This record gives sequence, C-alpha cells and structure tokens, in this order.
Amino acid sequence: MRISRLYLPSKLATGDTIDVTGDAAHYILTVLRLRQGYSLIVFNGEGGEFDAVLTALGPKKAVKLVIGEFRSTDIESPLNITLALAISRGERMDFAVQKAVELGVSTIVPLFTEYCVIKLDEQQAQRRLRHWQLIAQHACEQCGRNKLPEIALPLKFNDWLLQTRSPNRFIFHPDQAQHLNNLEIDQQQIELLIGPEGGFSDTEYQLSVNSGYCPVSLGSRILRSETAVITALSLVQHLWGDI
Repeated sequence: MRISRLYLPSKLATGDTIDVTGDAAHYILTVLRLRQGYSLIVFNGEGGEFDAVLTALGPKKAVKLVIGEFRSTDIESPLNITLALAISRGERMDFAVQKAVELGVSTIVPLFTEYCVIKLDEQQAQRRLRHWQLIAQHACEQCGRNKLPEIALPLKFNDWLLQTRSPNRFIFHPDQAQHLNNLEIDQQQIELLIGPEGGFSDTEYQLSVNSGYCPVSLGSRILRSETAVITALSLVQHLWGDI
C-alpha cells in the first residue's frame, strides 16, 4: 500500500512527538482518512523526509505524530527552471501550477499580460498566491518532492522583463521554425515564458526577444496555456534534465 506524504512547515527531528492541528490535521483525518497507528511520510521543505506514525487523536481533531527515521531522499531536477506564466482562469491556472510542480519547476512567476483576462487587487493577489502555494504543496506531497518550489506574487509583464537573469531564456510561438532540440544550454538555469489564453501581444513578444528570450516552437498547433506548460517542461526535462 502506498504510504501517504504530508508537508509540515515546522522543525522535524527523529524521536520528537509533534501536535498537528488545523488544515494539516483535517487533511490527515478527513482526506487521507488515517487513524491511530497508521504510518506516513513527513517533510518540511528543507530537504529529505521522515517516517512518522500517528499515535493519538486529540480533541478538536488534533493528532499526534511520532517522528521516525530520516532519509535524505532527493528527487529534485538537476535543472533550475523558472516558469513565468501569464495568469489564466481559475482551474486552468491551478492545473498549470500543479503539473509544473510535478515536472520539477523551481520557481513560478504569475504574470499580468496585455491579453490576460484576470485582474487582481493586492488582497486578491495575496489570496490567490496562498491558494497556488497550497496546490504546489499538495503536488509535492503527491509526486514525492521534498522541496517546495517558490511561487512569486503576480507581476506585471514589463516588471518581470526587468528582473530576468538566466542565460537560457525561451519564449514559445507557433510560427517559429526553431525547436528546443536544436539548441544547447551552457548552464542548468532556464527561464520559460508562456503566455495567456490569447497569447502575447506583438509588443510583448518583441520586448521579450529584445530582452534576451530565444523564440522557439512547440509545434504548429496552437496550445492552451496549461498544455504549453506541460509540453515545454517535459521537453526541457527530457533534453537537459531527468526525464
């Protein structure tokens, strides 16, 4: 039987007994449906993971875990991939974040672009960020990663271009003849720039190229943004990473 995994943002050490409350306890009892004596794996994002056993059910749906053996398990990609992704509608963005985490992305930067249909004020952006972070957390629990990728607060497109630093920067466009498998990278740091449902405007595309992004194709067909995320990351990991 597959052992469930749980992210706990706290100090973990072999032999400790810790109280788990709130959303994490709810997840253990209601989603995972674990009971006293069940085993699970816990990690805190600092690398590695611990065996753990659920030893007691407390009041108000709190649980106690005894932390067991530490394992320095590391399945992180050898690539440091930053995904700069235009914000798409609800479930599409959630799906893109989830699959990007499963495919080993290191950083996700949500972007407001010219054709982006999502508008967020500061409070809404903070709420959406927490939501995406929770999706990333659960994706790590599911896929076996022990380090949570960073998700940045949403940025305006032009502000992002001022921050880019990687020597390996790619923007995708169906009219390009050049493909990723025709290229070589000289470092393990990569930036991928993927547009919204309506694509990038001509101005944004030209600004990206002028800022050092290399235009490449993901094929002749027009892909949804979430499909482009999966395709681009899979190709990058296959060519230079661990797939």
